[in-house]
Amino acid sequence: MQPISLQIDAKTFTAVAMFAAKGDIRHYLNGVLVETGANGAYLVGCNGHALAVHKIDDEPRQDAQVIIPAATMALVAKIKKGTLSIDLGDVSGKYVDVKRKGEIRSMAGSFLFEEVDGTFPDWKRVAKHTPDPSIVFYDPRYVELVNDAAQTIYKRSLPALIRPGGQGCGFAMLDTDGRTCAWVLPLRGTVDELATHPGFTI
Repeated sequence: MQPISLQIDAKTFTAVAMFAAKGDIRHYLNGVLVETGANGAYLVGCNGHALAVHKIDDEPRQDAQVIIPAATMALVAKIKKGTLSIDLGDVSGKYVDVKRKGEIRSMAGSFLFEEVDGTFPDWKRVAKHTPDPSIVFYDPRYVELVNDAAQTIYKRSLPALIRPGGQGCGFAMLDTDGRTCAWVLPLRGTVDELATHPGFTI
């Protein structure tokens, strides 16, 4: 992998990191994914129930996926101001083995990490935005997560809005220009399995 250097707003990194899993046996979900390719670079967080994607830039690059480990992600997510520089693929030449390394730099310090082994879920299958008006149900914990992440990027008087996003997923913009978005996967089950009216009569 050729060295890759990226710049991202610290608040945006923190917001996307909020969507990473916590203590999941699928260890690759506990960190965040940096993916590059012909269409640019993305930062992705996914806990298996909700997904956040930030498009970092539009610069064409080689195809690459690097998962930033949970410990590094947690430290960096505490930085709420300024810009983060993410260097992937041993940009500094500090390493000689074949394991891919990275470094995240900010005014608060520098964080070296080794990529997480594993294959990140196919987030693009969920993030293909095709509005779907079907009736679906969402776990309120993940709906709240979407709003908390949006408030992390910038304070707003109104909550983040979740609208149909295709394949039953709920879609929300976490910022004002659509470069940081989230999807909430629908609950499993059918309408018939859920109560549709009060269980009492007034």
